[in-house]
Parts: sequence; C-alpha cells; structure tokens
Amino acid sequence: MPHLARFLIACAIAACADPARPPPSNPSEPTTPAVEPTPAPVAQPVMIKRVVISSARKSGTYVVTTGPDGTIKTSLFVLQNGRGPKVEATQRLAADGTLASFSATGQHEMSTKVAETFTREGDLAR
Repeated sequence: MPHLARFLIACAIAACADPARPPPSNPSEPTTPAVEPTPAPVAQPVMIKRVVISSARKSGTYVVTTGPDGTIKTSLFVLQNGRGPKVEATQRLAADGTLASFSATGQHEMSTKVAETFTREGDLAR
C-alpha cells in the first residue's frame, strides 16, 4: 500500500478516535437535576505541529488543526532529495463521532496529483 494511502487512512482513523469524549451514561443510573450551565467562552482552533525527522534531519512538518466546530484540518509536507509528499486534508465528523466527510489534495512523493473525497449522508457513502 503506498505510503500516502496509509497516511490518509491513519488520519481518518485518528479523527474518529476521540478519547476526550466521556462514555455514554448508563440509563439505569439515577439522574440528577440539571444545573443551569454558565456560558462557555468562545472556542479557539487548536493546532498541533509536529516535525518530521528522517535520517536525523528535519525533513518536513505535520500540522493538525481542530476547529471550534469540530472540523479537523491536516497538512503534511515532507521534502527529501528535492521531492516528497505535500498533502492537505479536511475531515468533518458527524454528531455520533464517525467520519462524515473527508477531502485531500496535494501531491505524492513523485509529484503525482492527489485529489480524494469521501462524504457520507445517512447510509450512503460517496
């Protein structure tokens, strides 16, 4: 499997795995009265930037930005010997945390164009 395909699959799996979400509550547990929540501050995008190291040298970057609406944008740029992949992807999650849409554009290591899309509407995937 090409390296870029593995990367895109790993991005999709990572986007669907959200360890920060609490497990669903047990319906048999007693419920407590709802407390009026205080308004939350406006959420800011969260960006995580990683450096790609190859042969003990910095050769690229991998940036993941999660927007306040839950949209996940990823960017991979690697340059070795004058070539390398450069891919930007956007992932949107459905209300249940599964992948609703995915799009990726850029180029493979040898400059082959990348243009991948996936959308899911109900039980239909395109």
